[in-house]
Amino acid sequence: MDLRREAVDIVISSSAMAKNQLSSAAGRETSRKVGHFFWSAGLLAALGFLIVFFSLDLNTPWTQDDYYNGAVWSQAAHNLLRAGLLQTAGVPAAFYYGPLPIPPDGFYVHHPCLLPLGVAASFWVFGESEWAARIVPLLCSSISVILVWLLARSCAGVRAATFSVAVFVTLPMELHYGQMVNFEPCTLMWMLAALLSVRYVRVTGNTRWWISMIAACVLAMWTAWLGYFFVIILALHFAFFAREKERTVAAWLWLLALLSALAFLYQIRGVRDDAWPDLATAFHQRLSASAGGAQRFTMAEWTRTVGGWLLILVSPLAWALAFGGGLIVWKNRQVAPELRWLGWAALCFVLLNGFYLVAFRNASYIHDYAGFYLVAPIALMAGLALDRIAGWKAPRPLGLTIALVVVLNLGYFGAVTTQGLWAQSHLLEESIAESPRFIPSLGQILRGYFDERTEVLCNFEPCATTLPYYAQRSLLGEPWNAPGWAERLQDRTGRFGAIVWMGGADAVELLSVLPKQGRTEIELEHVRFCLWKPSVDKLR
Repeated sequence: MDLRREAVDIVISSSAMAKNQLSSAAGRETSRKVGHFFWSAGLLAALGFLIVFFSLDLNTPWTQDDYYNGAVWSQAAHNLLRAGLLQTAGVPAAFYYGPLPIPPDGFYVHHPCLLPLGVAASFWVFGESEWAARIVPLLCSSISVILVWLLARSCAGVRAATFSVAVFVTLPMELHYGQMVNFEPCTLMWMLAALLSVRYVRVTGNTRWWISMIAACVLAMWTAWLGYFFVIILALHFAFFAREKERTVAAWLWLLALLSALAFLYQIRGVRDDAWPDLATAFHQRLSASAGGAQRFTMAEWTRTVGGWLLILVSPLAWALAFGGGLIVWKNRQVAPELRWLGWAALCFVLLNGFYLVAFRNASYIHDYAGFYLVAPIALMAGLALDRIAGWKAPRPLGLTIALVVVLNLGYFGAVTTQGLWAQSHLLEESIAESPRFIPSLGQILRGYFDERTEVLCNFEPCATTLPYYAQRSLLGEPWNAPGWAERLQDRTGRFGAIVWMGGADAVELLSVLPKQGRTEIELEHVRFCLWKPSVDKLR
């Protein structure tokens, strides 16, 4: 009987242990699923933060210092819609405000055309407005967040992915310039899509991801010139440095880059005979050490300016985290191929943007967003560092708490720094208070007063502002003196009008050369102007 009881006890004990093990395994699985859901929800939180922050400035007019590009590419989209794709061949006329047809010198042949085409498509769907133009970079930036998350998750896990996008959406470079209507947000999206496709090729071996990569590379090249640099880096990697050298893929990338460049040259030559010399001049200017006109900058000035923007638009804490993540990749490069792959993806962007900053000194000196593409490698590496901090074993909650506090700090710094970058541009002197609606309101007045064939003389500089976009009229900041105005008014080959800012030092002298007939005085926000246009009889 004792033996039977012992056997029964052993069976019962074994059964209980098995149940406990199953229960423990089920608990761990449940905990793992809960953790996975929690960190996956972090992607939605990061997207929500970015979209809400962008929405604060979604429909404001193009009257801040860094909003000039918004007006430029909105004007290009406006001209594409009113002139038609057949007449323009898809080439933007970004600085032309006169009547149709667009003359050859009205076309801007320095950049690929996909961005203005995207803005034109948004205008066609939603109507022409500031928010419709901003929808394009907002959509691209939102997709970039998802792509960064997928890329980091595939290589380092869901927690590292969530920390990566948390860093991405809190960088002032992304918060300020991620919604700028310019090439950078759109091109970064295509580059991330290409790298994610390469990653999925490595994981799945499915050929369709090669096709996806090729498509993303072509779209990147048709969006911005840095797309070509990115494709060159990929082609060199596949041809010489990849462990399994895909020389066929490299050859395809070289061929597509060549065909894209030739197609662009053919496209712009179709609308402007001097397109190629003009493009070459612009290319040489970007390589120079000139800040415009005769003004030149030294290497010390360039280093101070570019370095300063990189420290303002990316916090020192984010730089430190990115450096730490890079060290983690380097130390584990032999035992962790996934981390090595993530480091390679980050290195692609570092090489791309580093080359652009150094080689194209004029562009990086005058454009504070020239380092925009660094947001991707910084986010990927900083997310990896935060993941290691969060996984600190003893005591367990401490590491996670530190990581979350760092993210909150980055978010606060990013929001405050970005809002500090919002600066109102001025049409007149900075001592004159101008509301954000001052330039758009004056533009609407000029559009209603002058017809589209009239060139309007001004005693202030309108072309450095967005007034021409809101006026949809050709505004001339020169000549500045009364004899020059008199000469223009006597020119029978053109049609000229004038707007005189009555507070200008030269207002009395300029008014003396304008005929009395045809004048209209207006006041806008306590600022007085005199508008003049020739009479109908004179026009006939």
